[in-house]
Amino acid sequence: MPEIDISVEVMEPSRGHFVYSFDTDHGALDASYDQEARRFCISSIFVNKENSRQGIGKALLQASYDKAREIEARVILSVIISRECVEAMEAVFGPSAVRVMERGSYTPMGEQNHQDADAMLWLFIK
Repeated sequence: MPEIDISVEVMEPSRGHFVYSFDTDHGALDASYDQEARRFCISSIFVNKENSRQGIGKALLQASYDKAREIEARVILSVIISRECVEAMEAVFGPSAVRVMERGSYTPMGEQNHQDADAMLWLFIK
């Protein structure tokens, strides 16, 4: 994986809840951490289209994984909306650590979930 400069910002909007931003010139990853539950949740990952397939997403995932281990998270959760991101997660965390919890399309506010769509994967990463 190429060496990519990643900056990390952390905020504590409420006691015991932290928000992390991992940024590069070509992409970003946002995550939150619940200290009491020791749960790290990757909420979004983005890589500029012109920079895809250059290891930037994997580097962002690796940086978030390293941070989760550093703060002793027990669980890493994520909602993924592309096969490329799933492949990157499997490359970083290992295929046996990535488990599909639910398959379907994103449905805000309790709308009908389209189970036949494979645009969204809910992952549980040990």
